[in-house]
Amino acid sequence: SRVADGPVYWRGDTHWTEFGAALAFNQIVSALGLPQQRIDVDASYGPEQSMSRKGDLVGLMAIKGDWLEIHKPPIDPQMLSLEAYDRTVLRKVGRYETFRLRHKSSPADIASRPKVLVIGDSFSETFFPPLFMRFASEYVWAQRRVTNVDQAFIDEIDPDIIVFETVERTINLFR
Repeated sequence: SRVADGPVYWRGDTHWTEFGAALAFNQIVSALGLPQQRIDVDASYGPEQSMSRKGDLVGLMAIKGDWLEIHKPPIDPQMLSLEAYDRTVLRKVGRYETFRLRHKSSPADIASRPKVLVIGDSFSETFFPPLFMRFASEYVWAQRRVTNVDQAFIDEIDPDIIVFETVERTINLFR
């Protein structure tokens, strides 16, 4: 799938590319009334590159050999880096970790920045944390399938913004 002049999903996978995640992020912050937090995808991504990458669909089809994908990586690799943040695991259920990110070096305006809670699936686990941390004081990610999202959990996190992101299907049940 291609939108805004870039591949949104991997051809051999059911997940977003880095570029696709940025487009989804832009839709979310716009819906939150924070359009100033949008990423300028034209200035931040590209040009398209090819790479060998076997995704979940390639695995399900049992395709052997190299699988070439086209993607638009960020121009600045630090854009999706978590190096500037401390990551704390709050809970672990199976392979899923509910985690919190905080700035290692607090920005001067940290007190005015929102706390963000994203309850999502694997689409938001990797790319959303550094994108939200551009303007958040802290970020918590919880896997929607295994996290008991109740008032006690929300009170424990005490977020200013809650995003419920669910894109993933249970395609792996067909294995």
